[in-house]
Amino acid sequence: TVAFVRKIEYRKHSSTLDVSFGINYPKSYTNQSIDFLLDVNRKVKDLRLQFLYHPITANGTVQHAVFKRGIDVCSFMRNTRTDRFLKSIYDYATTHTNMTLKCPIYPGSYKFWDIRPSDAPLPSFLPNVDSMLQFIYHSQVREEKILDVKVLAQLTVAFIKKIEYRKHSSTFNMSFELNNPKSVTNQSIDVFVDINRKVKDLRLQFLYHPIAANGTVQQAVIRRGIDLCFFMRNTRSDRLIKSLYDYVMAHTDIPLKCPLYPGSYMIWDIRPADAPVPSFLPNVDFLLELIYHSEVRAEKMLDVKVHARLVRFRIVLKHNSKILNMSCTLDNIDSITNQRVTFEMDMFRELKDMKANFSYYVIGLDGYALNHIMTRTVDVCAFVKRPTMDRFVKNIYDQMKRDSRIPTKCPIPKGPFYIRNVAPTSVRLPGFFPESSFAFDNNYFTGINSEPMVECRFYGKLTRVRLVAVGTKVESRCYNKHLNITCEFHQLHSPLNQTLECDVVITREIKDMKLIVKYYVITLNGLAQTILLKRTLDLCFFLRNPRSDRLINTIYNYLRERSSLPLRCPMAVGNYYIRNLKLSDVPIPTFLPEADFLLEEVFRSEVKHETLLEFRFHGKLLIPYGTKVEFRSKVKHIQVSTTFHRRDSTMDQTLDMYLNITSPLREIKLQFNYYPITDNNTVRTALFKRMVDLCFYIQHPNSDRLVKIVYDYVREHTNLPHKCPIGAGNYYVRNVKPSDFPVPGFIPESEFMMELIYRNEVRREVMLEFRFYGKFIRMLGVL
Repeated sequence: TVAFVRKIEYRKHSSTLDVSFGINYPKSYTNQSIDFLLDVNRKVKDLRLQFLYHPITANGTVQHAVFKRGIDVCSFMRNTRTDRFLKSIYDYATTHTNMTLKCPIYPGSYKFWDIRPSDAPLPSFLPNVDSMLQFIYHSQVREEKILDVKVLAQLTVAFIKKIEYRKHSSTFNMSFELNNPKSVTNQSIDVFVDINRKVKDLRLQFLYHPIAANGTVQQAVIRRGIDLCFFMRNTRSDRLIKSLYDYVMAHTDIPLKCPLYPGSYMIWDIRPADAPVPSFLPNVDFLLELIYHSEVRAEKMLDVKVHARLVRFRIVLKHNSKILNMSCTLDNIDSITNQRVTFEMDMFRELKDMKANFSYYVIGLDGYALNHIMTRTVDVCAFVKRPTMDRFVKNIYDQMKRDSRIPTKCPIPKGPFYIRNVAPTSVRLPGFFPESSFAFDNNYFTGINSEPMVECRFYGKLTRVRLVAVGTKVESRCYNKHLNITCEFHQLHSPLNQTLECDVVITREIKDMKLIVKYYVITLNGLAQTILLKRTLDLCFFLRNPRSDRLINTIYNYLRERSSLPLRCPMAVGNYYIRNLKLSDVPIPTFLPEADFLLEEVFRSEVKHETLLEFRFHGKLLIPYGTKVEFRSKVKHIQVSTTFHRRDSTMDQTLDMYLNITSPLREIKLQFNYYPITDNNTVRTALFKRMVDLCFYIQHPNSDRLVKIVYDYVREHTNLPHKCPIGAGNYYVRNVKPSDFPVPGFIPESEFMMELIYRNEVRREVMLEFRFYGKFIRMLGVL
């Protein structure tokens, strides 16, 4: 979380000090800075400071101070360790001023420059709401107040994703323009309103709905019904609406009283980041609904829906500008599984030693940071030589070094370094960490005196996730001319956004129906195994008593919300549909193995002894994902090359391989090995090995079922000949997608290396070596 200053107020009570200030980049959250000019007109021998922190409610009321300090400034400057909290602010301010920091303070002009609120250390126990910071300076000897400074800050902002409106009457015409739609801090809205007739009465229905992780709009947590004509005469009648009304009225030319006369009006430069956000609102996506209607005419005039989310910045970064310059960005902030963190740094001088401290805190419901759950302090120079010395730190280090340029030995040279695309979800956390909000400190020090270099605090939340099914194919077959169904997949290449839509046509009334549900695990040869799960039920009875089968009921409840299918028997003639059935929202039982599967549903009529419909859904729960490819030629008459496309995409990752053979290959042996890789990047003993005579195998592919899985897929994407000898020429294997390969049920969920070694047994030489490094990914959704 970072602080953002909205306003500064000061009041001079004495001729001792003159103060002026300037706010640079006032609308930027990360680049905002403040310059203070201070003129001391007489010698100051004693100075006391009253420091107060006040939360501000949604209606703008300043509450009692939750944090208060009274200190003797002269004594504090001689011994800064007397107050740890103020010392953190003092240490930052001392690097941005030309003032002599000791008493007495002599007359002169002094300056505090480039004070960045986003760099200010914020205690984790402070509530995440708007606040007022008050500094009161006074002289105890003279018993007079010298200066009173108030800083109003904001910690949470709103960000609009979409606006919808619907006109129900000819009274209003409305249009809008969303400026800087992708900017959190600079987003603004301009609204244009045309009133076509005189409006004597107007009522507003104000609704605030949280939106669940699966996109479901929940019940309104705020509901207001307001007579707008009365409210504009008595704005204090509703404090919550008044906080929004006061902001909007400063940016509009709409009349502030009834009746509203015909004309064209405008509401300009409404910035969601400036709108007051009540502290009790949950930090989730939300829907703000504004319904305008006339009570006299009993008609709805206008319905406006604003889809938005609350954004809180989750990384606090401080750096020692004498040693390095560092910046941090958090991408995909609203995504659970795709968040990425990037650090860019520029080292100004060589470092001979460095120490790192890692601390993990649990944050309670009241916002207070508890005692450390875990703390680690390591010598960085020793650690990079032997990373296995600390397993917890190594888990973090392994993620940091994947796409980075970081020092690998000491001394650390000066120059640019970076750590890019670190995925928080990929970091392995100890199982004893509780499922709660947390703060993770990552601090670095150098020198004999442990001079601070970087202090980084990452705020987050441990969230339980569940498996998500990824669909690969849908089949449907109708055996009766009175029933027809068509289904279509959408977002095939986006696992978490896959949706299924079906249209059902019933041309004859159906009075009875049986449902048989079967779940198969797919074997290596693509055939279905013995049924893992089977349910047979009377569908008409189930529709009357959905709780009669808990497993089917979990899917039925989700399906019922997104379809127009009949809810009882007999099923009448008509056209029905299933819309926006999101696979990532369908609950997956925990006892199902993480393998390819087939879900089959058979609908029968017991009276007529006939099958009406068969529906089959093919999918997978575990997806291979490539991280690195090695393809080498060991002989002169074969040249090879590879290209890895879209390597950051889970579903669209592809691999192209090219071979140039200058002399025929008459006999080839293939050694096929699969190795799991442990958490410390050690390659284990091969899980399975195969030695195959490739020329014989091409003629008899059924001789080895395991190798046949790879061979059948590759054969569809290559121009290599299907018999020996393989003549001289240019060959390719194109568009190989790791996510399309079936995953055997016995393979562990871990990182792996698949190795293919091609040998010439006559010459006893290795010709080609191919190694594919990857890992298995479970597609996860939030519970």
